[in-house]
Amino acid sequence: MKLRITIVLALLCATTASAHAASTRVNSPWYWTSGVCKSVLQSSGMQLADGRTFNVAKAFCVGKGGLKTCQWSSGHRTRLYTDFYAFARSYDGVVRTFQLRTHGKDDYRSWDIKALGREPNAQKFSDFVAPLAAALAQQELTKGCAPYSP
Repeated sequence: MKLRITIVLALLCATTASAHAASTRVNSPWYWTSGVCKSVLQSSGMQLADGRTFNVAKAFCVGKGGLKTCQWSSGHRTRLYTDFYAFARSYDGVVRTFQLRTHGKDDYRSWDIKALGREPNAQKFSDFVAPLAAALAQQELTKGCAPYSP
């Protein structure tokens, strides 16, 4: 229960604290779907600023930022983002939240990384985070998305 409360509080802090970061123009030409973000994290793992690394067993990514960090794919079918909120559970059960900005096809930078505790049960992590990520995604959808520009 403590981990769940911590995740909710971290999510609320991230959405308010990132307003400034979202207001700056992104110089990256790389746009990902939330699925690509998840795939990159789960296949490549993460390196922290101090050099430590961890493998990601399960991740949820939510595109963020609106017009400055979002554009539609060709044909207006899919939203593509340069900035994401991410929730990740490593194989040892440690749950982290962070923000991520793309810097290339498979490259990104992350910040505001917070270890929130452990959730030994992978299914419980998914069952709890999935609806939070969906609610956050709905909130982000209201911010709009720029037209496709190849």
